[in-house]
Amino acid sequence: MFIVFCGACIFAEPPLTSTQMLWVNLIMDTFAALALATEPPANTVFDRLPAKKSDLIVNPVMWRNILMQSLYQIVWLLLLLFYGGQWFGIKYDYSDPLYPTDADVDSRIAKGLNNNPATAWKYGEPTNKVTMYTMIFQSFVFLQLFNQINARKLGERDFNAFKNFFNNWLFVFITLLTFGIQVAIVQFAGRFMSVVPINWEQNLYCLAIGASCLIYNLFVKCVPAWWFGWIRLEEREQAGDSNDTFMSTVRRQSTMSSKKTLHSSQKRPGWFNSKQAAVGDDDNYTVNN
Repeated sequence: MFIVFCGACIFAEPPLTSTQMLWVNLIMDTFAALALATEPPANTVFDRLPAKKSDLIVNPVMWRNILMQSLYQIVWLLLLLFYGGQWFGIKYDYSDPLYPTDADVDSRIAKGLNNNPATAWKYGEPTNKVTMYTMIFQSFVFLQLFNQINARKLGERDFNAFKNFFNNWLFVFITLLTFGIQVAIVQFAGRFMSVVPINWEQNLYCLAIGASCLIYNLFVKCVPAWWFGWIRLEEREQAGDSNDTFMSTVRRQSTMSSKKTLHSSQKRPGWFNSKQAAVGDDDNYTVNN
């Protein structure tokens, strides 16, 4: 969202469109959640102390990983936005439209600005700006995919993100499936996703940018987590009002019913309770007379 906002303010056009953001949200909120939630528990879980009720859900280690990876991605995308054209030899102006109309092309021809084949606008075809924005989109998605691998290990000093990598084939399948769909979107989706096909060299550049977050994550693991201990989210218990969910209401009514049953059984005669204790209580092996 930060990159979309910056692009809209500085270049009057966001580098990521609404359909691209929907796809990114699907990757981050659905595919990544499904892949990571199916990770089998490690034996080291038994070495951890039980969590207290007062413990934070988002602890300092999580804040460190979230903020530092977010900063890294923002820096990369801003560099691509400002200097990507120079780095990859894509000539365009910040004021160029993504898809020029016929009137835009005619106006450019009339001004004598359409003579260079490398920067010429063509009727019904995207400009070079779309090529650069496609590389930004590709790099952004690859950063999410490789950071998804980083998210497998949340320990403060878990440096090896590939440890037991193949113990969850669903994670591997979802990661490869997402990667394949992303490449297919860039190569074939066209104007529907505001992308153009890019060559193998440009794809490799995007892949290298995405994979670089694996190396950066080694540096992140060296940063003390207590530096982020001051960040806290206000956590409140849900009040028992009309906003309770249906299931919580059912559980509360079931608990009240059980308490009433127990209370009524305690009021029965003593001889009944003694016989009941002798027959039904598995922990009581002495008959009370």
